[in-house]
Parts: sequence; C-alpha cells; structure tokens
Amino acid sequence: MLTDRYRQPFQVLQASIDRLTQLIGTGELTVAEVEAAQQVFQEQVLPLDLEDLEPTIASRLQAIQTEISKQFRLLSTDVVFLKAARQSATATQRQGQIRERLGLLSGYCGVVLGREGE
Repeated sequence: MLTDRYRQPFQVLQASIDRLTQLIGTGELTVAEVEAAQQVFQEQVLPLDLEDLEPTIASRLQAIQTEISKQFRLLSTDVVFLKAARQSATATQRQGQIRERLGLLSGYCGVVLGREGE
C-alpha cells in the first residue's frame, strides 16, 4: 500500500482525467484541457521520488508513469484529429479513441490508487 505522499498526486491526476471524460461527453474537449491535465501529471506525478519505495513497487510505478506519459501524448494528437474531422463518422471514431485512451489513463491511476479491477 502506498502512502498518501504517492497516492495524493494520482488522486489529483484522476480528477483531471475525470474532467476530460466529462468534456468529451459534452463535446467540449480541447487540446488546452488535455495540456492542463498533462501539466498536472508533469508537475505532481513525475517528480515523485521512487527511491524510497520497495524496488518492485518503484519499478511498477515507473512503468505506469511511462505509460501515462505516452497516453497523454497520443491523447493530444487524438484531440487535434478530432477537431480536424470533417465527417461525423470520423469524429465518432475519434471520440471513441479518446474515450478508450481516457479509460486507460484512469485505469493506470486506479492501479496506483488500489482499484485494480478498473
């Protein structure tokens, strides 16, 4: 079990991801919103000192950080493509990809926060 020192930044990140999920549902998701959530990740999650953790936990947390970083980069690209979509079928497909990516991000936070089943 991680201490609050490690859990709290992921809780803040989860709240940011939840906001993005709400925005995609209303059609108001923008690159700026994604960048704001990505900034939360960069400022609160990435700086965590993993050296104090058990090596297996630190390794897993580092892998999760790497995956979250990758998913945020891809999410930004997906949002740009969504805004550029001219046909509704393409826009619907892009929204589905964004929802899937947000689900992955939420799942990574869930692993860290102890919600393994998500």
